[in-house]
Amino acid sequence: MRRIGAGALLMAAMTLSACGAWNTSVSPRVAIKTHDPCRSIPLPDGGQGLGVEDIDQDPASGAFYLSAADWAGAVRGATGPGAIYRLVPAANGELTPQNVTPAMSVPFSPHGLDLYRPANGGDARLFVINHNDKAPSRIEVFDVGPDGRLTWSEAESGSYKDLKRPNDIAVAGPKAFYATNDHAAPWRGWMPGPLEIIEDGIAARTARVVHVDLATRTTKTAARAAFPNGVAIAPDGKTVYVSELTRSQVRIFTVRDDATLAPAGRLAAPRMPDNLHLQDGRWLWVTAHDHVWDFRGHAVSWKKRKPKHPPSPGRVLRYDLAQRAPAATLVYGSTKAALKKDGGPSAVSVGVPGPGGVLLGSIYQGAWRCPG
Repeated sequence: MRRIGAGALLMAAMTLSACGAWNTSVSPRVAIKTHDPCRSIPLPDGGQGLGVEDIDQDPASGAFYLSAADWAGAVRGATGPGAIYRLVPAANGELTPQNVTPAMSVPFSPHGLDLYRPANGGDARLFVINHNDKAPSRIEVFDVGPDGRLTWSEAESGSYKDLKRPNDIAVAGPKAFYATNDHAAPWRGWMPGPLEIIEDGIAARTARVVHVDLATRTTKTAARAAFPNGVAIAPDGKTVYVSELTRSQVRIFTVRDDATLAPAGRLAAPRMPDNLHLQDGRWLWVTAHDHVWDFRGHAVSWKKRKPKHPPSPGRVLRYDLAQRAPAATLVYGSTKAALKKDGGPSAVSVGVPGPGGVLLGSIYQGAWRCPG
C-alpha cells in the first residue's frame, strides 16, 4: 500500500506539472514558423559527446566561454570529465574552439558559468558551477589571462552549505555572486525524485537565490523562487533577473543595500525558461524548452542509450529592456517535426548572440551555430 500510494502521488504531481499547475497564462505567444538549419561546432581535446549547458562572452575580446560536460553520462549515474572551451571569432566569422581548462585537483563537470570583467577594463574572472555525482557541488573561480587561458584560483573555490543544488550563477563583483538553487528538495541524483516533482507540480516558491561573499565566505538567502534556473545581473549591479521555470516567467528584482533582492516586476516567458544572457545591459536573451514531456523523453533516451533520441524543441527570445513593456522577439525556434526531418539541437539550454546569428548550447548535443 505504501509503494502504491507513493506511486499515485508521483503520477498526480507529474500530471499537475504537465497539464495544469504551471502558469502558462503569462507565456508570450510567439509562433514558430520555420526551423533554420544549424551547424554543430566540433569541440576538440575530448569534447566529442559532451553537452554544453551554458555560454558567456568576454566583451573585451569577443571570445565565448562554454561549459561542456558529459550530461548524458550524468543521467546514467556516471559523469565523465568536462571542460571549459573558448571560441574565438575569426575575421571571416568562423569560430575556433580551444580547450582552456587548467590543471585542477578536483573532478570537473562545469554547469552554469558567468564571466566578470571590471568596467575599468581590469582582469576578467570566470565563475563556474561544478557538479559531481557524489561530492557536494562547488563554485570554481578562474582568473582569465591576456591570452584568454584560465588559471584556477583554488583558494577561492569550494562548496557552500547553502548551495546544495546550484544551477546558474551571476557575478556581482570580483568577489561576490548570486547563484540559483533550483529546488528545496534534497539532492537525489540527476533524474527528479518525488519531492522535486511535487515541488514542480505546484510551482512552489520554496527554492532560493543565494548571495555569496567570497571575501568572508558567507552566504545569505537573497530571494525565494519557483525552480529558479537562469540568473543575470545588470552591469550597474542594481537589477537581477531570475527565470522561474515552473511559472513560465522571468522575475525582475532590485538589489537592496544588504544584497537581498526586492521583487520589482516580471516578464512573460516561454513554457520552460532556462538560462538567461544579458547583452550590453539592454537585451535580455531567454532560452526555453517547449514542453516538460518532450524534454523528459529526450533525457530518458540518453539514460537508456537509445540509438535515436526523441526531439525536444525549444526557442530563444530577446527582450528590449529599454522598452516600458518589453516584448518578446523570436531569435531562434525549432519544432518537433523539423527536428525529426532535418536534425539539429534538442534540449537547448542557452542561446547568445554570435557572428551572423546565435550560438546555442544543447545539454546532450554540444554547441551549435544557427542563423538568427
